Amino acid sequence: MGNESSEREGMMELDQDELERLIDERADERAEVRVRELQASQEEEREAHDRSIHLELSRLRRRDHEATVKEQVQAHQERGVPVVVLTRAAELMLADTSHEAVLELSQDGEDVSLTATDIVLHLLDSIPAASLHASQPVIARNNGTPPEGEDTRTAKEKAEELIDDLKSGEIIRVPSA
Repeated sequence: MGNESSEREGMMELDQDELERLIDERADERAEVRVRELQASQEEEREAHDRSIHLELSRLRRRDHEATVKEQVQAHQERGVPVVVLTRAAELMLADTSHEAVLELSQDGEDVSLTATDIVLHLLDSIPAASLHASQPVIARNNGTPPEGEDTRTAKEKAEELIDDLKSGEIIRVPSA
């Protein structure tokens, strides 16, 4: 009988050891699951924070772009660019939300990337100041009398005459070489 009792105790100890091992394994599994849950939660929080930062950055870039467009339009309006041209230019520049290069070209020996806004600004800058005030007459010099042979017509008058000549077929065509 003594032998049976010690065998039972040995089994109990073994069972107790096995039980403790199982408890430890289970606790480790629960801890691992909890760690993964915490890591996933932290990742979700980081992603949400990144999204909010990205949205705020986009909003600030848009506001900055709108302010820049407004400044450019005002500057060109002061130069005398017609409102109808500036309205269309502003529409095009404001539509350029990606600010990505849409044209690659060589300028002064260097490669240049231009956005849609850059292109519109280059076009606005290329409008000669003289043509901006086409409806204003040329100011005569020499006590109000223009020098002999100087054309005193406004750009608008010149353009109208050119259109009339084109319509009547009076324009002489020069053959290409």
